[in-house]
Amino acid sequence: MSTGRRLTVLLLVLALIGAPALVLRAFCVGQSCAQAGTADSSVPFCPLPGWLRDEIVAGFRTGRSPEVLAATGATTHVMGTSGTTWPSTSDVRQATSVPLLFLGPAIRPGELSPRLALDGIAPTIEPLLGLRRAHPEVRAGVAIPGVVRQGARSPLVVTIVWRSVGMPELTARPDAWPWLAGKFRGTSPAGAAGVASPGSLPLDPAAVLTTIGSGGLPYQHGITGSLLTGHDHVARAWTKGAPPSVITTLADDLDLANGQASRIGLVAPDIADRGLVGDGWYVGADDDDVRIVRGDPLPAVDRMLADGYGADTVPDMLGVVLSGPLETMDRRTGTIVDAVTAAVPDATVVVTATGSQRAATHALQGAGIARRLDAAVGAPVVSAVGSDGVFLDPAVVTSRGISSDEVATALRGLLGTDERPIVLDAYPSFSVAFARYC
Repeated sequence: MSTGRRLTVLLLVLALIGAPALVLRAFCVGQSCAQAGTADSSVPFCPLPGWLRDEIVAGFRTGRSPEVLAATGATTHVMGTSGTTWPSTSDVRQATSVPLLFLGPAIRPGELSPRLALDGIAPTIEPLLGLRRAHPEVRAGVAIPGVVRQGARSPLVVTIVWRSVGMPELTARPDAWPWLAGKFRGTSPAGAAGVASPGSLPLDPAAVLTTIGSGGLPYQHGITGSLLTGHDHVARAWTKGAPPSVITTLADDLDLANGQASRIGLVAPDIADRGLVGDGWYVGADDDDVRIVRGDPLPAVDRMLADGYGADTVPDMLGVVLSGPLETMDRRTGTIVDAVTAAVPDATVVVTATGSQRAATHALQGAGIARRLDAAVGAPVVSAVGSDGVFLDPAVVTSRGISSDEVATALRGLLGTDERPIVLDAYPSFSVAFARYC
């Protein structure tokens, strides 16, 4: 064990030895969440179901996530300013599942095994690029067995992701996605199809896209949502002033391995989608070909193919993020796949999604929650409403001496129109941080 890690562990142990029992209980140390018992427990974070706590922990990183987080019940939903609903007990596996499809000559056709995770995409396609990434221990994802043909290579890997869509939308409207449905019915001899889970909550597209691109979960890559805590402010992910990814994406590593000769491209409606390919993580990296397109992405994809993506022996990667109605995304996906395979017959295409936003149309708006929370606390403490809670204004909480626990208590006290609590539980971020030690 390295000296630095040994020191960190020692400090943690000493802190826990000196902590009072109530603090240990609040931190879920020693399985205290299990001991806390029923959902009416006063211990923050512990009343949530175990599976929900696990997903929230996987989506949390200290210093990036909001200072006060919350989860709602199955009937009330809260939508942050990023357009993502807070974690909820309605987020059962079906609700957090997404389609996953691999296409191309390098793919073994068939049905994918169950219980897949999106952090497995990057390690699965890694060998197709002739790459073996260093430090796999920093990424949770492992390759999906049996997908890639032994020894196969692809000159181009294209990843197409449907934004804010999951199996609930697809199941509710089975006739709205005929192209993708045809692949799942086995009409494509070169495809492998299945259902996967993003592996974390909230289902913020910025977080999930970075999971797909890096092979790690948000607690590892640090892009926990479309809004992140910067040095002294809240910033949109992948913009100037926002904290970068903690780990590299597969595209970053591919470009480095090939001396920046690989072409790395992204066509997406929002700069926050950049986690699908990264931002040239290494010092001295060249600029990737990023095109923000809010309409039809096909012209941009055609230009990239014409520019030589997949045309030589150096492998390239292209990410495409789609948004809009199901019918539009399905049609555009089919058109893009046809264009890619016509230009680069040996290309590999991956199609998946970031997860359901089924509650967004009737969710309570985060801005209204922020106003009510400020009034309850008696100070303008809320800086922004994120995908899983509220970011606090450091100047206000410092000058007024307001703790994150006080804000969490106030948030738990907010009532809806039915006179019932809006949130199932609210908790300071340190409760989630220490839950990893349960």
